[in-house]
Amino acid sequence: MAAKLSGRHVAGRIVALGLLATLGCASQSGDHGSGSGPTSSTPSATPAGGGPATSKAVRVTYDGPGANRGNRRIHLVLLVSGTHHARLDSEIATYPPMSSVWDGRRLLVHDPEEYRPWILYEAPEEHPDALDQVTGWRVDPTSATFESTCPSAAPIGHRTILGRTAVGYRCGPIHTPQYDREARSIWLDEKAGLLLVDPPISATAIEEHPVITRSTFSTRPPAGSEVTVYGAKEGEGQPGRAPGFRLERLDGGTARLADYAGRPVVLAFFASDIVFDPAGEECRRCIPSLLDLQRETSGGAHPAVLAVQGGDRGKPGHLMVPRGLRLPVANDPGYDVQHSYGLEQRVGFAFIAADGTLRQVIDGPATAPQLRAALDRLH
Repeated sequence: MAAKLSGRHVAGRIVALGLLATLGCASQSGDHGSGSGPTSSTPSATPAGGGPATSKAVRVTYDGPGANRGNRRIHLVLLVSGTHHARLDSEIATYPPMSSVWDGRRLLVHDPEEYRPWILYEAPEEHPDALDQVTGWRVDPTSATFESTCPSAAPIGHRTILGRTAVGYRCGPIHTPQYDREARSIWLDEKAGLLLVDPPISATAIEEHPVITRSTFSTRPPAGSEVTVYGAKEGEGQPGRAPGFRLERLDGGTARLADYAGRPVVLAFFASDIVFDPAGEECRRCIPSLLDLQRETSGGAHPAVLAVQGGDRGKPGHLMVPRGLRLPVANDPGYDVQHSYGLEQRVGFAFIAADGTLRQVIDGPATAPQLRAALDRLH
C-alpha cells in the first residue's frame, strides 16, 4: 500500500496511512509518459492459502500507535464483501475521520480537510495508490506484488489471532526514494487473506456477516457536496496538447501557459504542506527533487520552469514555499491544474515542448537522472 502523501495524496490525506510507514506499498507511482496513467497494481483478492477469496462480508478493526511523530493513535475499520466491494474508515488522532469506498467500479474518498472534501475516481485502476489504500488489505503471498509488500519473505509459521488461523512472514527492509521501512513480521488471515498484523497496527476485532446497507458501498457523493472528479484518462497515443491554465503568482500578477508559447517549459507541482517536512521524514525526495530541477535548469531559465503550489499559499512574509526554492511560483488552491495533468502526488512534473505538446509527466519525486532525461526530451 502506498505511503501517505501527507496533505496531498491524490488530492487528500488518503487515510493518513503514511503514519503506518506504508503498510506494504504494493505499488509505487513513478515516471510515465504523456497519455499513459499509472500502472495498475491492484492487489490480488486471493487469500494467503492461494484459494479463491471469501465471498462473505467481513469487518476488521485495526488499532495502533502512529509510526511517526509520537503516539498518534490509529483506529481503522475495514469492511470487505466479496472481491469487488471494500470500505475503509479511519480515525487518526489530530486528523478528522476519513473514508474510502470502492464498489468494484468507482472509488470515493472523503477528506474533510481538503479544498474539496470529496474525491471521486471514475477509473480507480488508473490511480493504484488511491485504490490500494482500500483494496490492499487482502494480500496474496503467491502474487508478483508480494515482493514489494514483503521483500525476501520467509514463512515463520502459524498462530491464532482473534480465533482465526494466521500465517506469518518475516519481511526484509524496504528502501524507496520516499521512505525507508525496517524489517518486520506480518500475519495474514489464512482463510480470507486479509492482513491481521503489520506493525505498528494489529487487528483487534473481526466480525463476519456484518450488517450492510444500501449506503455502505455507495460511491455517490452527497447532494450539493464539493467534489473533485478524476475521469478516465485517454488511451495511449501521441503526446497531446498541454492543458491551459491561468493562476495567480505569489509575487503578484498571473501565470498562464500561453505566457510560454514558442518555448519549452516545465511545471513543477508541489503541495504547500511539504514545507512542514523539511527533513523528508514523510517524503524523502519531495523537496530535493524540486531543488534538483532548479539546479538542472540553471535556476529555471533553461528551460523555463514554473513552480505550481497546491493548496494553501500561506500568509504575506510566510509563504508556504520550500526553503531554497527560488523559482517563480503560482498557486493552484484546489489542485485543479495539477489534476488536469493527471498528477496526484505531493510533488510532480510536467514537461511541455515549445509547440505546446505534453512530452512527459513524472508523478512523484524524481531523481536528478530522471529529470535530466525528461529535459533532454524537450529538445
